[in-house]
Amino acid sequence: MSGRAAASIITAQPPWQLPTSTGVALSAGHPVYFVIFYPDPEPGQTLADVTDAEAEFIRIVAERHPASQKPVIVGNCRAAGP
Repeated sequence: MSGRAAASIITAQPPWQLPTSTGVALSAGHPVYFVIFYPDPEPGQTLADVTDAEAEFIRIVAERHPASQKPVIVGNCRAAGP
């Protein structure tokens, strides 16, 4: 590593799933953020709305940690519910 701060970790997962990688990332000193989602969209919501919001969220996370590497995004999704 080049002396930069640890990368932020963004975990995207359904709200019913326990965050399996969170403890490891926190123990290693990474800031951890969560994105949760539901199977059904909000009324009028499009896939473009979701991707635009995700891009903005990632931009804000990177802005909060200017000395860090680029954020690492971990998709932790399983099709089964609770």
